[in-house]
Amino acid sequence: MNSKIFISLDEWTSFNRLSFLIIMKFYYIEFWEYCKVLLSFEQIEDKHTDSNLSSITEWILQELDIQDWVMTIIMNNVSNNNVMMMTLNETLQTFSATSHLSCLAHVIQLAVKQLLKSLMLSLENENEKKY
Repeated sequence: MNSKIFISLDEWTSFNRLSFLIIMKFYYIEFWEYCKVLLSFEQIEDKHTDSNLSSITEWILQELDIQDWVMTIIMNNVSNNNVMMMTLNETLQTFSATSHLSCLAHVIQLAVKQLLKSLMLSLENENEKKY
């Protein structure tokens, strides 16, 4: 491998209460052709804690021997992800605070959710005034 890669992490809990972590790799090859690869789809035995997520991520990166090639990790804005990045920085020493990029889709989702919430409150107040 001769170029830096970007990875994205996404964790969630299914309807039947099973937790998962997915890790995707993104990179460019000749002529700026965009590529993506599923690196891992792991069931998380414990909770989505920063230490648990960082241990799984670290193990996968080292197992695939790509920890030195990762330029950025893209993930949502949950606070345990910030702590996870600090933990990865301490253990792998290849990451910094700037290695974490918040997922734009998650940022937009949070903003729209807040906007809709305030619109609903505004509509409720208008309805109360009429009666």
